[in-house]
Amino acid sequence: MLFSEAFNIERTGEDDWFDIIVDTDTRLWVDPFMIYREEEGFWAESHDNVIKHFEACFELLIEGRMSQVSLQYFKAVRLLTFKEPREFCLGYTEKGTDGAGGGRGYARLIARAMIQAINRGLSDLNHFEELGILEKGIGPDRIGDITCNILKYKFIEYTKSVVERHNIPTKQFRVLNAKYDSRTKRWESELHRLPENPSNGLPILLTPERFIRDIPFLNPEAWFDDYQAEELRNDMNYDVLKNVDKATIVKTARTHAQNVRDWTEGMEQHADPKPYDLEADPEGVYQWHQAAKNFVAANPSKLKEPTDNGEFIEFIQIIIANFRNFIEQQTGWSLLWNDDETEKNEEAAQLVFYGIARAYCSQNNINLDREVWMGRGPVDFKFSKGYVMRALLEVKKLHNGDFWHGIETQVPIYLQGDDCEQAWYVGIKYRPKGETIKRAARMSKVIADLQQNTGKVVRYEQVSALRKPPSASKA
Repeated sequence: MLFSEAFNIERTGEDDWFDIIVDTDTRLWVDPFMIYREEEGFWAESHDNVIKHFEACFELLIEGRMSQVSLQYFKAVRLLTFKEPREFCLGYTEKGTDGAGGGRGYARLIARAMIQAINRGLSDLNHFEELGILEKGIGPDRIGDITCNILKYKFIEYTKSVVERHNIPTKQFRVLNAKYDSRTKRWESELHRLPENPSNGLPILLTPERFIRDIPFLNPEAWFDDYQAEELRNDMNYDVLKNVDKATIVKTARTHAQNVRDWTEGMEQHADPKPYDLEADPEGVYQWHQAAKNFVAANPSKLKEPTDNGEFIEFIQIIIANFRNFIEQQTGWSLLWNDDETEKNEEAAQLVFYGIARAYCSQNNINLDREVWMGRGPVDFKFSKGYVMRALLEVKKLHNGDFWHGIETQVPIYLQGDDCEQAWYVGIKYRPKGETIKRAARMSKVIADLQQNTGKVVRYEQVSALRKPPSASKA
């Protein structure tokens, strides 16, 4: 459900806020560089406030002589502990809108990176995104979390202006990390009246659409791509460059700290980042919600709540059939392609399936969980009704390089990890020839072997997502 639907809002020209999906985090992030471009008006001082926050942490670390047992160090770690800003319904989560967040462990990673920066002569901080390069584990979503935490007081004011304009009902909440007190150098929680998220009872905070991006402007991999040919040639041979992992990138970045700074400043001066295109939705993380909702509304459920395992299996089979109908026979395929005829990420297909399946499951008392951790990795979907009726489901592109690994290795591991007896493997066909056709032809034997070796029931379904489906007369 969209925020505008939950509160029955008719948007006007003044409404520039991102219409969040209140019951599922959208995998987009608030990009600090988009906020920094606001040189006048409400958001103008945002960049200064972000920098001041980190400068305060630098000062504490210097005051404590970079000792990791000093009182100043522990105070800095508290300031660098950025709580999961669940109020925004953004970022990466394993389920719903309850993400992992940034805890004390990540704060220590940042503090350690800052100490190393001080020791290398970088005693002032112009772009805190450098920390994503200097330490592992601080990726795109955490950069967004940091931004939302430090500037949360601004987002609170912004949301209140929307509330007042549309007379939205509110509730009083104690908002964590609502403001940073520069005098005491500590986070302050505050009471604020804000809209209540109907899916989890938490407050809601809104952000302008123009601040939303699919990935932050600066990231470790981009720096490495830019510098690998020149600055790192003496550090790594050709083989390492071909097979380098993120840990190596971080280690090398630490030995080229000034190069990192030079690159960061150059990128800010010469590039022109753009907000995420919500209409085109190139990553396939947003438009699926309304499209799936429209499809389910036009195809009301004739399903009934299953009472035994046979009905449970039939229920999932019908959901897959409805998903196939939407993708193949209606306009669903267009959600999986960009206008330039490039494919969207595999996750785009998974989200469309999720939108359709979730609606039918909620109507029939079936639990549908997405990206459930099964001990050695996350399975795409888990259907369950009690303990007896359970099934797993994976959605993969037919031409994905991990296609065979997914069905021959991952699915058996997931089934064993959940002590589950049945699974579906849904292959999405994007290409009309080549390896896609060969793989489809092999599936019956692969499935038969898999069932014989595991004793589990595994079913394969194929859905065609060809960009231009043939007309009915030529099908």
